[in-house]
Amino acid sequence: MTFITTKTINGKKYTYLRYSYRENGKTRAIEMAAGNREASSAIPMETKEKFVVKVFTKRWLDSVEAMKKGYARTLIRYTPLTQERFFDDFGMHFTHNTNKIEGSTLTFFNVKNIIVNNASPPNKPVNDVTEAQTHMNVYRNLLREQRDLSLGLILEWHATLFGITKPGIAGSIRNGPIMISGSKHLPPPSRAEVDDALDRMMRWYARCKEELHPALLACLMKLKFVSIHPFEDGNGRVSRVIMNYLLHKNGYPMFDIDFKLRMGYYSALEQANINEEDLHFVHWFFTHYTKRNRSFLS
Repeated sequence: MTFITTKTINGKKYTYLRYSYRENGKTRAIEMAAGNREASSAIPMETKEKFVVKVFTKRWLDSVEAMKKGYARTLIRYTPLTQERFFDDFGMHFTHNTNKIEGSTLTFFNVKNIIVNNASPPNKPVNDVTEAQTHMNVYRNLLREQRDLSLGLILEWHATLFGITKPGIAGSIRNGPIMISGSKHLPPPSRAEVDDALDRMMRWYARCKEELHPALLACLMKLKFVSIHPFEDGNGRVSRVIMNYLLHKNGYPMFDIDFKLRMGYYSALEQANINEEDLHFVHWFFTHYTKRNRSFLS
């Protein structure tokens, strides 16, 4: 998908970043010069970030903006009651999938019955039921939230999600190392390193929130947060709340990552982290984000 190549121009070798993809049965490519360094030498992070922006702009920007317009047209046709039902329906699907990715045993029918009728299904773990309720509460709050994204707001979401089922860790940054099951990626181990990584993430957000496209910002903030893994548990769920908060806040359709996509989702996160190439996840994200919301393109 993405690789480094060299070109010889007027006797000098230049390094290029190249992203290739299939479209309408044809292989297409996007390139960007990375200077006259050797192909084996490290590409600066700033150059990689510029390439991510270039790929997003050339490949997905038009579709994402068309989806935003279609989404706005859809919502404006709805009465306030229909809008409420629309957002509640999305929230129940989002709650079902985001918790199921993390091991919940509930079906969508279970989640809907819990949220709509406050009815707990028999023979299901109490924590699964409670976390469906608390996640829906966080989701409904994010729809109304007016504050800008901050570490304090992220901690509030985590505290609400796990205040009942995991009160010992709810709303608290971890103090020691953590392992991600099935992953070779090692998040920062110590509390000092986690705090430093979160500080750098929030400073990056403050710098980029006016520069990056909002959908790309949501994608990259989700990736950066889950790569740090600052909590003992619930990192994936909070990262997807961050993602949808930023999409909703900026008028873009939200993204319900289907449980069935989890293996590709995990793989994209792993490749992005192990290879230090955000484009692995950006490619996965916008491929599936545009598919999931294609109804707004009509």
